[in-house]
Amino acid sequence: METRTELAILFADIAGSTQLYEQLGDVKAREATSRCLDLISSTIVRFQGDVIKSIGDEVMCTFPNGEQAGKAAVAIQETTCDFHPIPGLNLRVRIGFHLGQVIAETGDVFGDAVNLAARLTSLAKPGQILTSQETLEQMNEELRLSARQLTDTQVKGKSRAVQLIELTWGEVSDLTITGTSFPSLLQTSRCSLKLFFGEEEHIINLQSPTATIGRVEDNTVVVNNPMISRHHARLEHRPGDSFFLIDLSTNGTYVQNEKVGDLFLHRNELLLEGSGLISPGNKPTEDSTTTIRYLIDTEQD
Repeated sequence: METRTELAILFADIAGSTQLYEQLGDVKAREATSRCLDLISSTIVRFQGDVIKSIGDEVMCTFPNGEQAGKAAVAIQETTCDFHPIPGLNLRVRIGFHLGQVIAETGDVFGDAVNLAARLTSLAKPGQILTSQETLEQMNEELRLSARQLTDTQVKGKSRAVQLIELTWGEVSDLTITGTSFPSLLQTSRCSLKLFFGEEEHIINLQSPTATIGRVEDNTVVVNNPMISRHHARLEHRPGDSFFLIDLSTNGTYVQNEKVGDLFLHRNELLLEGSGLISPGNKPTEDSTTTIRYLIDTEQD
């Protein structure tokens, strides 16, 4: 019998498990991931969650509300970051969760909320927790203060883009929170990141702290090429006047500058320095129509 109800759906996925099997072999890798999944599952239960199923190296679970899901997500990251399932090995976890209406049927759940939670997990970096703005609004003040707003993302089946929210965790010195946590630092920001694409110029700074690159029209920089994902990469201004490029794509992003030479990003991030080239999906060439120039501009007195 199926019933409709509101639940928070959370996915916790062990990052890099494919490479782990290649490095350790099937027996040791399975032992390590199983121990990590057991730790994740026990943490879920401790925060009033129900484990629905394990899918490969991923756990799917439900919580009665978004606040419990948020607390559990933070606890999972905190417990797994220092956990060594076998000597010398530490596994990192990606987490995504969303509160919404679902169909519950014979020990499983279905619906848009499940699909969105899965999408958020796929966008998360190792060690990161992603949720939606709607879910964040249902949490307590402590969790809301630990959150930072990222970019919007388009989700299949949704007419409007979903606002991505990251829940930060760990020691304050390890976090990259923007907002009231670092007011004096942010208010004295004098740096900007300039992007040049064709005749376009876009500026990322304290007042406009994010920009996106991708194939569809809702991006800041629209690059129309089949090698480029709909939402390919994101750029962020962070405390300390630092600028990061975060790849979200299928085919990756190439970066070229004097500091790193030629570098390939795929589902990870890079601190940008000086000036150089950003090339989504393809290596940069002199005649490329998909290459973006960037320049970090520091104002002088």
